[in-house]
Amino acid sequence: MPNFYNIYFLIIFYFLKLNQYVYLQLSPLSPEIEYTNFIKSTYGRNLSKFALEIGLLNFDSNFTDFINKYQKQYQSDEVEYRKGNFLYSFNLVHHTNKDFDRGRLAYRLSLNRFSDYGLNDNYFISQKYVNPTYIAKLGASSLRLNGDDDFEEDATTTWPLQSVRSKIMKQFPMNWDWRTKGVVSQVKDQGNCGSCWIFAALSVIESAHAIIKNPLIPLSEQYIMNCVKPPKYVSDGCAGGTVDDVYSFVQNSGAIQEFAFPYFGKPIGTCPNTTGFWKETISKYTFLPINSTDRHIMWALYNKGPLAAVINAGDKQFELYSGGILTTPGNRDLFTDQNHYITIVGWGHENGYDYWLIKNSWGTDWGDGGFAKLLRGINNRGINSIVSYVEAGSQMVDSEACSIHLITFNTWIFIFINWIILLL
Repeated sequence: MPNFYNIYFLIIFYFLKLNQYVYLQLSPLSPEIEYTNFIKSTYGRNLSKFALEIGLLNFDSNFTDFINKYQKQYQSDEVEYRKGNFLYSFNLVHHTNKDFDRGRLAYRLSLNRFSDYGLNDNYFISQKYVNPTYIAKLGASSLRLNGDDDFEEDATTTWPLQSVRSKIMKQFPMNWDWRTKGVVSQVKDQGNCGSCWIFAALSVIESAHAIIKNPLIPLSEQYIMNCVKPPKYVSDGCAGGTVDDVYSFVQNSGAIQEFAFPYFGKPIGTCPNTTGFWKETISKYTFLPINSTDRHIMWALYNKGPLAAVINAGDKQFELYSGGILTTPGNRDLFTDQNHYITIVGWGHENGYDYWLIKNSWGTDWGDGGFAKLLRGINNRGINSIVSYVEAGSQMVDSEACSIHLITFNTWIFIFINWIILLL
């Protein structure tokens, strides 16, 4: 007959291990811990046993459905790794949503195309150019040289608060959403490419023109990717970039319509000759002070339109977010963790929480139709760190004002060639 105390301690040991796992997956993991490795250290290679214990029946068929839905392709030696990440995501979603249903959390998660990602798989985001040198550049030049007159009269200072105190201390509405004004373009998908810097910058430019009663015209990310690149710019396509490179290019050369040069998700050829094309420009762009207060950001958002901001998007809660107010702060280190540009399109207050309303570039399957609410007041994921806006310039063809519907012969030829390439 088995010893009673042996059985007792085995039961205690089992629950301690299970609770240890549940605790870890509900807490931020250090970058050194890989999900699959942790699962294997607890359950060996028996992922199906682990799946059964967390409530995922028919694990293999569920994983196959996931692969088919998102058209995943794995090397033979990475299948187990992806399975482990998928299981981790399932467990995180399960426990998070249970707490959401019980009123313990303000946000919910769902399985999506990032469910098989590990901590080092965020190849669709890039922190290549968010570094001390870039930050110093913004603080030393962009704020001063491209500053807005409302904020900057004296080039020797960067933010004379006294000159705008009456503006930023005004009572803002409890909720503000630029989408309700019809000036926010549709959510797009950058794919497996670190081109968020292009999507965020063009989103801001599109809105700036719509705010002054111009048509809301989708602009071409592919055109920017092909033209804004080294050695003239620090930005480099899918390897990452900065919104100020986009602003500078559009200010001088203009942006063309999306349908004229559709998105390929990678650089295609050289920068095309767009003489005779309809283009949209900006008159100037402004960066707020590094780590601005919420009130500064609200002032700019309310008075200037949607803003581009850089955040840290590398945590599972953000990747799997599907609704509610994301209250976890994420990593907020300006120099090491900021890796993804988004667009701030509003703010609000809901269920006792203040939040920022952001537009992402991960398609409409992510978040709440491609949008998310991040808890405001805590520099959530570094959202206060680097924030910028633009002011609309002209809409023109060859520097001559014209109707938005004017399409030249050169434009039609260029469109035809690019659509043939896309279809092939």
